[in-house]
Amino acid sequence: MFPRTVFEATVSSIWESIGPLKSPVRLVFLRNHRAWRGRPAGIILDLGGIGNCGSTFQVGQRYLIDGAYRLPNTVVTSVCTLTRRVDLAAETIEQLKVLTQP
Repeated sequence: MFPRTVFEATVSSIWESIGPLKSPVRLVFLRNHRAWRGRPAGIILDLGGIGNCGSTFQVGQRYLIDGAYRLPNTVVTSVCTLTRRVDLAAETIEQLKVLTQP
């Protein structure tokens, strides 16, 4: 089992390539804002085409990230998780705020 993390971050840059299975692979570099669970990562490995679960990240946009650590400081995530832009995750973020109140 891989350690899970949930946090808010802004995309600072994206590096894209084609992986060994001819599917897109993206490294998404982040500026972290708030951790909800676990520790925030500095990089997301976005396996774009695998199972049609790739996420669409844009530089400068802020996201709620839900993923699992597979490498040091690197989280794997997809649209099959709660990962989405903050403006589309408002209800989830409000629930996280309630759950983390003392």
